[in-house]
Amino acid sequence: MPEFPQGNKLPEGVACDLARAFIQYDAALLVRTCISPEIYGTGPVRKQYEGFLKEIQRQMPLEKAKKTPSPGGPKQILRVFAVRSLSRNGPASYGYAVMGFKDVRFVDVEVLLHSGKRAVNRTLVIQLGDNTWRVHPAPALSQMLSTGLNEEKPSTVLYSPKK
Repeated sequence: MPEFPQGNKLPEGVACDLARAFIQYDAALLVRTCISPEIYGTGPVRKQYEGFLKEIQRQMPLEKAKKTPSPGGPKQILRVFAVRSLSRNGPASYGYAVMGFKDVRFVDVEVLLHSGKRAVNRTLVIQLGDNTWRVHPAPALSQMLSTGLNEEKPSTVLYSPKK
């Protein structure tokens, strides 16, 4: 089985870590991998995002305890595609100007589901001011950051570690 990137130094690493968090039912990895709710200040979107994260964390041990995993849950990572910029420059500009991000991109991760089917998870990845990367697991909460994300063509270039 191939080694896939991990950690927050690479956009592909955090995208794989998000998949691993669901595969391993690891709520701590989920939290370390995701963008902090603080990016939304104190408004209602922050409350929505915090609720989203808390619900996933609540569900993980319940899912892990099942005798038969949910068919739609990921079982393993199959392929990771190279990070890509969004076709529209609005999300990266917004992330830089309003939220202080260095970059906003996406990574497609293909997983094998417990049902035996394959699925591609399109993951919004954000580079912070300290050059580390995080994922935004609920990009629909921020239209300005995710404009055009789901209209992008399928990725074709596989991730390849730099030698």
